[in-house]
Amino acid sequence: MVNFTGKVHKSTLVSLLNSGTNVSKDRLRRVRARQTRGEGIIDTSEDPALRLYADYIFKSKKTIFLGQVTRITNHQSSRCKTNYLKPILLQDIKELFPCLQIEVTLYTRDGDRCSKSSNVKVFNTIDLISILQLEYDCVLSDYEINQSSLEVITQIEFDMHEQEQNTDNNSVVTTSDAVPTTSAATTESGRVVLEVEPDPSSRSKRRRRVVVYEAQ
Repeated sequence: MVNFTGKVHKSTLVSLLNSGTNVSKDRLRRVRARQTRGEGIIDTSEDPALRLYADYIFKSKKTIFLGQVTRITNHQSSRCKTNYLKPILLQDIKELFPCLQIEVTLYTRDGDRCSKSSNVKVFNTIDLISILQLEYDCVLSDYEINQSSLEVITQIEFDMHEQEQNTDNNSVVTTSDAVPTTSAATTESGRVVLEVEPDPSSRSKRRRRVVVYEAQ
């Protein structure tokens, strides 16, 4: 344990840590927390990042949303909330910031165009898909969605449609599955009597008889 007198700068504390010196655990936790919050945060505008007042594509509950970010908050616990003002790298965001809450002012989309609305929605880190590139049209006073962003949206819509079709196909029940029978007999009056097996999920284990009238 190192005995400190007076103030100790963070850089000095980190240097002691890297050299293998034992330091106070409480103080070390605070330094590591500050370093973790700093990872993934950048100042350049060239790298793909989550920024305030930038536009992004989100997907939540099988619905695509377009919107402009107005607030970024990290909810690590009920007592610890951090508002981020600097950009966060997209490539690190889901690993380093899994608890982000992203407040967004939504756009109303109409085909390849959109306009800003007054609706506000909060998304989680997992809902963020990609950057949204818009081009402002001063004549129509709305935005045209860039081709690259439109391709991303189209691909998401296609994937959701494929997933829905696969779900529908898996949920189709054949007649033999719906009415499992063990025997069938035709009477003189032309009636077909089916002996139906009980439903495995039912409490009753008794077999049922179903009478079907054949068309004359």
